[in-house]
Amino acid sequence: MNDIAKRAVGVVVKDDKILLIHRFNPSWQKDWYFVFPGGGVEDGETTEEATIREIKEELSLDAKINKLLFIQHNPTQVYEFEGRDEYFYLITDFIGEVELGGSEKERMHKGNQYHPKWVPIEKMKDMPNLYPKEAKEKLIKLLGK
Repeated sequence: MNDIAKRAVGVVVKDDKILLIHRFNPSWQKDWYFVFPGGGVEDGETTEEATIREIKEELSLDAKINKLLFIQHNPTQVYEFEGRDEYFYLITDFIGEVELGGSEKERMHKGNQYHPKWVPIEKMKDMPNLYPKEAKEKLIKLLGK
């Protein structure tokens, strides 16, 4: 995994719930859907550093990474983060109150919405609109009881 774009993802878990971003972006999909919080890795930044930064920017949380859960590649035309290697990090140690921030808050309007939402881990299997689907399936196995 060399010169391909990278996305760092925080799998934020507390009390058997996972923190997701409830999205509405009609340019990609005509209905509401969910994604895992995270974003692109900047030049000179590690995926761990990017994860911590993205969780702070998007969710206003100061977080510590527990461990890397997995890396997966999303080929083009799969969902809005197409063509990237994604690094999924478990986060159970964080402080702060969840509040949308960063560029997501700045870009939010009626036709482009972001809403952080705690979802019971057991309900992920019943969410057909949680992307990427491959990551959802892996996380159900890793986090399920």
